[in-house]
Amino acid sequence: MRQGTNPPRHPQKSSKVRTRTLEKFVVEEVELRGTPELDQPRPRRRFLPRFQLPFGTVLGWLGLWLALTLATLAGREAWPFDETRELAIAWEMWSSGHWRVPTLNGEPIGRAPLFSWLILAAWKFSAVDDLMIVRAIAPAFSLGSLVLLVMIARKLWPDSPTVASHVPYLALGAIFVALIAPLLRPEMVGLFFTLLAVWSMLVMWRSRDARAWLLFGPALGLGVLTQGGLVLIAVLPVALLAPLWARGPVRPVWKHWYLDVVKGLLLAMVLVSVWLVPATAMAGPLFLVRVMTDGFALQTLEFFPARWPWWGYLWLLPVAFLPWSVLPLLWLRLLHVGRAEFNAGAAFCLVWSASTVLLLSLLPVKQPSFLLAPLMALTLLVTWLSFEPRLDGRGDHHPLAGMTLPLVLAGGLLVIVPKLPRSDYLPALLWDVSPLLGVAVMIIGIALAWMPVHDVRRRILNTAVFVIMLMTIGILAAGSQLGPLQNVDTIARAIAERQAADQPVAHVGPYRGEYHYAGRLTKPLLILDARDADQWYTQHPNGAVVAASDVWQPADAGQIKPPLDAGFRDRATRLWSPVR
Repeated sequence: MRQGTNPPRHPQKSSKVRTRTLEKFVVEEVELRGTPELDQPRPRRRFLPRFQLPFGTVLGWLGLWLALTLATLAGREAWPFDETRELAIAWEMWSSGHWRVPTLNGEPIGRAPLFSWLILAAWKFSAVDDLMIVRAIAPAFSLGSLVLLVMIARKLWPDSPTVASHVPYLALGAIFVALIAPLLRPEMVGLFFTLLAVWSMLVMWRSRDARAWLLFGPALGLGVLTQGGLVLIAVLPVALLAPLWARGPVRPVWKHWYLDVVKGLLLAMVLVSVWLVPATAMAGPLFLVRVMTDGFALQTLEFFPARWPWWGYLWLLPVAFLPWSVLPLLWLRLLHVGRAEFNAGAAFCLVWSASTVLLLSLLPVKQPSFLLAPLMALTLLVTWLSFEPRLDGRGDHHPLAGMTLPLVLAGGLLVIVPKLPRSDYLPALLWDVSPLLGVAVMIIGIALAWMPVHDVRRRILNTAVFVIMLMTIGILAAGSQLGPLQNVDTIARAIAERQAADQPVAHVGPYRGEYHYAGRLTKPLLILDARDADQWYTQHPNGAVVAASDVWQPADAGQIKPPLDAGFRDRATRLWSPVR
């Protein structure tokens, strides 16, 4: 041994100390960061996702989305009352120069403003008369929602890339999603921010990235600025119920998880307050009350009733999720899923859909458009059931796995329903169709039984493509047939001419803003009840009254001819003026 070196007096004791120190460090790291999955890269290396999807698969669903979008943009105009109402709100903000408070017919409404701001921004880049860019807003956000679904599926099932690459097909293949996606309404914008908040929440779970709540908060805030509290109902419950679905080797440290959720919620509230506080100061305290109470009622669809019993979603959800809700193959696979296959992704989808539907059922206003977030959760679950490799062969070759049984049952109902008493909860169209249509549907279902397709991927994709092509043809047909019957331009121009001449104009019955954008009206219409219309009509000889033929007509309607008579759908809309 060399001089000047002092060997350790207790080498074994020193080694034990170092070992205990290393063990303590490892235990602390595991407790703080969790145990990373063996097949995943080390967390917090990449915040944005890296896409590695089959080019042909992406091109396929992108082409289907493009067909649906082009059919909407080129095949029809903006339809009353849903789309013209959005244009009316944006036009009043544009013409008045006040972008803070949304108004309809001059009255402030408790409506989140972001969708109207997007319309105004489009007009800034193009022109007020150009509706092509404005009507492309919702389809553009629907495309973004499809991309986010792919990203969410990759987070839920990182070992099953086929699920992520095919989820857009099933999302577009749901009849209601294909129906509402191209509409000039805020649903697709709200869905985009909802999915963005959900994806950032999954980043908080999978990657343990501390930056995720910085995206979670703004996504939540922008969603509230688009659809109000509906976005909170779709996101917060599944975040709070994370212990029910956050399974596997990567588990959050719950005190950090809920702290991040609260920080994101506070950031969202700050973002919303930037608009809400000045808007309330401008419109008065009553505006804040309207925002809290009228937000859901203002999002109702014109072709669907707003009031439903508490159990309304029990049948609205399966109907909105057609055809996937009646495909026997998916139910057969769900029945054969065991504990080994039931993973965190499937649990997340079930908790997300169930919690959202339960809270929505407590609201007095019920709409199928409120179900978009639960529909996306079910779409992810159905895609996993269809394309998860570990579920191959479970129910694929069953004789009832195809659409034969659902089509036969649907055809039988179409034959029987016209002979039953009418119900207020079902469309009146069911009692007007011929029973021969039901017979034809049954024949199609029986024919499918003779052409079995046992390849699951081909069966699912064929169904999705069939639905999208059917909706595309339906949009083109409806645009050519119903477009002329829903034209409000003639009445709108007549109202604008009389307002330009300082003549008072009244509207009998509910007004949903259908004339404001078409006529570029800058003054509100006086809304009258049918009982008060006669008195106003006689007291204002220089004025004009707009009314549908089945709502109101003057007492001398049989002896005079109205200055303007325009058809609207299955009735006539007339403009009456005492001075002719």
